[in-house]
Amino acid sequence: MKMIKLFLKESWRRIILYIKNYFLIVFSFIFFFIISASFLIEQLKFNKIIINPIYIYLIFIAMDLIIIFKKLPIFFIKPPIIYTCFYTDRMKKVIYGKYILTVFKVAIFSLIIYILLNSQLIDGNIEPIGYINILFFNLSAAILSWINYNNSKNIISIFGVYILASISLFQQYILKLILSFIPLIICIKWFLKIDIDWGKFLEHSSYIYKSSSIAFRKDTAEMLSFIMENSKTVEYKINLSNFKAKGSWVIIAKGLVELFRKPKIFHLINGVIFLSSIILHSYNFFISLMLQVALVTNIIQLSTENLLSIINKQKCGLILPFSENEILYKTSSISIVFISIYFLIFTLIKQVSILKYILSTIIFAIIILIVNKLHIKLPKYNKVITVLKSMIYTCVIVLFYY
Repeated sequence: MKMIKLFLKESWRRIILYIKNYFLIVFSFIFFFIISASFLIEQLKFNKIIINPIYIYLIFIAMDLIIIFKKLPIFFIKPPIIYTCFYTDRMKKVIYGKYILTVFKVAIFSLIIYILLNSQLIDGNIEPIGYINILFFNLSAAILSWINYNNSKNIISIFGVYILASISLFQQYILKLILSFIPLIICIKWFLKIDIDWGKFLEHSSYIYKSSSIAFRKDTAEMLSFIMENSKTVEYKINLSNFKAKGSWVIIAKGLVELFRKPKIFHLINGVIFLSSIILHSYNFFISLMLQVALVTNIIQLSTENLLSIINKQKCGLILPFSENEILYKTSSISIVFISIYFLIFTLIKQVSILKYILSTIIFAIIILIVNKLHIKLPKYNKVITVLKSMIYTCVIVLFYY
């Protein structure tokens, strides 16, 4: 118990130091969040909109999935404590203290989710047993994250247990509790057999401890030095050699490689935009439309960047056995395929007619080819073309899907 109190005091001290050094940023963020949340709540109440809890559950599941497969541990221990206590009995107390503190955080987070689902804005009407279900689900996710971090189980086993836990969120009453309790028991059983990867854990704990300490002190020069010291050469798992492409199909393979090499945050943001555009389609026309335009623009920008990259290299002396039109068609085809898949999903969910879907896909394919051609022919006006194409995308989406 004493160890937990020490951890809580340390966490509180770090929070106070952070607020002291970043008061203006923290205050601005809280102020902006309160104003935005208040405005959104008032709009939802005024329009008598009730959000389906299924959407909240889906976002909830996606967030926990990211936590499970993240590279860093769910908690860290200061390196001096590890070095001091590693060969003593106090190390077990430190680890158990961190475990209990993590459970405490999960319980608070679960309570917040439970209160949110029972608010007037969400048609949740969750019974009290629902909190236990959410708590069990979050505890399973936290344990699976720790298990995955220490490589105690393969990804298929971890993902299978998580799917079982996720199913419990959509069940009723006692079945909800049973289906969340079984994965938790499995997770606890795996958890008791964990062999902590101390080398990996110490390395990551040192990294988190030093980076957060520098950030709390607001030492920009030391932070820059720290980043330079810890920057590593990126080793890509997906390369052009993985694709057995021939002829001009190499251009498509190159585009896919660049897509897979995009940062995870890029795919995460676009995934959130995609889900939000579908969820808000029935509630708020303007926000849903803006999200769709942003997503479509991001998808098409992938082919544009790939196209301009190849064309610029050609201008600098790279000799390719492909014509300009071949490069245009192959690079644009990636965006056309993704756009058609996106609108197909949107069509099926919102029950838009197939004829509208086919016409919109054809029109978008033509627009993508014309716009990319203009990017090649008029490179000086790329910014103007970008603004114009966003306006055109908006008009087409409104015409066919609203």
